[in-house]
Amino acid sequence: MTPCPFEAVVFDLDGTLIDSAPAVLSALNKTLSAMGLRAITRAELPAMLGHGARATLERGLAATGSDTAPDAVDRAMEVYLEFYLADPAADTIVYPGARDVLDALRRQDIRLGICTNKPSATTRPTLDALGLTPYFASVRCGDAEPHPKPDGRHLVAVLDDLGASVSRSVYVGDAKPDVDGARNAGMPVVIVDFGGQPGGVAGLRADAVITHFNALSEAFAGLTASQATVGDAP
Repeated sequence: MTPCPFEAVVFDLDGTLIDSAPAVLSALNKTLSAMGLRAITRAELPAMLGHGARATLERGLAATGSDTAPDAVDRAMEVYLEFYLADPAADTIVYPGARDVLDALRRQDIRLGICTNKPSATTRPTLDALGLTPYFASVRCGDAEPHPKPDGRHLVAVLDDLGASVSRSVYVGDAKPDVDGARNAGMPVVIVDFGGQPGGVAGLRADAVITHFNALSEAFAGLTASQATVGDAP
């Protein structure tokens, strides 16, 4: 990997660094089954992701005709977390090339963080199980933040932890909340196209799109070149 032009790189987690959809779907369907409800199909799942487990569960309950009142969702979340935490990395993979990128960035002393809407209760166990925890100096989850993504303050809080400036940092995600969060924070955003964003990523208007992590270095270079061109314009 060529030298990174940023002082900090913040990553989304699900759909960006890892494919946790099988684990989410398994825990969701075990929860629904325990409630006497039908299973959600893999085809239905992408439209339910992106705003945290509670939102996914709420959408799953709605899709199966169940009660979505807050107290009902609270009870369902307790069951969901129990199933998920029984095996937090079940059928979860780190996307090809992601570890290589993290290793390269760490060798360059780039500050690394996670900004995710995944619940705190499942994020740390998942990172631990996959051996990813040591890479990140800051991990902030949506349920522990007063202003989660797409609010830009979620990302800014991660950068504050890292001691990094918005102007010298970049966000890497896979979905609309990631683009919106980066825009609201005032920082550039690179989107991966393999995270399962419904309808694809073309309409998200990210600063760059990559199809594999081996293209991330080139994307970073393109962002800084673009910023330089804008800065030199009369």
